[in-house]
Amino acid sequence: METAALPLTAAQHGIWMGQHLDPASPAYLTAEAVEITGSLDTVVLEAALREVLTDCDSLHMRFAHDGQAIWQRLDRQADWPLNRLDLSNETDPWASAQSWMRAQLTEAVSLAHGPLFATTLLQISPDRHLWFLRVHHVALD
Repeated sequence: METAALPLTAAQHGIWMGQHLDPASPAYLTAEAVEITGSLDTVVLEAALREVLTDCDSLHMRFAHDGQAIWQRLDRQADWPLNRLDLSNETDPWASAQSWMRAQLTEAVSLAHGPLFATTLLQISPDRHLWFLRVHHVALD
């Protein structure tokens, strides 16, 4: 289902221009990780994340231009994965998680095709997890 073309905010326009000048640049990525300790019901967590992240329109925008104008459209057609990464058998799971998360901030994101976010549940030990969310800054303005 095609949605209406929407204008960009002033901040989005500046971010789009910067990304357009260097499409391979990861400079506009940001991320956070939430530490979860104790018993975790991953089915419940995934259901909650799917509800919240799916309902956040700005994460599902796609950006286009025709040489004259730039616009955004909502694109909810693509399903998105909640990736899982078990680092609990690593020599230093915490350091491995930190290294993995830093590496995620080096990957370019396509504003035209998305997705503008990625999310992963990292297992550090049986009772310690990190929920990681990476987002392109254009979705936050």
